[in-house]
Amino acid sequence: MEYGKFKTGDASWGGALKENRIRMTSLDRYVEKNNIKKVNFIKCDIDGAEVLFLRGARKTLASEKPIVIIEAHERGQRAQGHSCQEIFAELRQFGYKFFSLDNKLKAVLNEELEKFDPGFVDNILCLPDEKLDLLSKIS
Repeated sequence: MEYGKFKTGDASWGGALKENRIRMTSLDRYVEKNNIKKVNFIKCDIDGAEVLFLRGARKTLASEKPIVIIEAHERGQRAQGHSCQEIFAELRQFGYKFFSLDNKLKAVLNEELEKFDPGFVDNILCLPDEKLDLLSKIS
């Protein structure tokens, strides 16, 4: 485990944040250290730290291509110094496509990923190209 800094508080809705020193590890390190053979699914809702999580999961995302459900919340991202654009950029590099869980699995188009207003919030189903056929089974 390593130590890192993370801001906590109610950033989602503009509340005050306090920087804390916390113990953390990356998903890639955790998977390797614990000899986890397969990662099929990731649910990620960590109050603005989604970008940091995804950066620490690159090896797993590239090799395992898990299904990902992630909360994209622009205000929370900005509070941690990131943006929703970064969330989608991290996943796009591994061939993921995006579907709004809050909007009946509507595809999120590339042009929609370029700019987010501060109030943007959505839970996003992220599927690698190899698993797009799953959409017909869940819609």
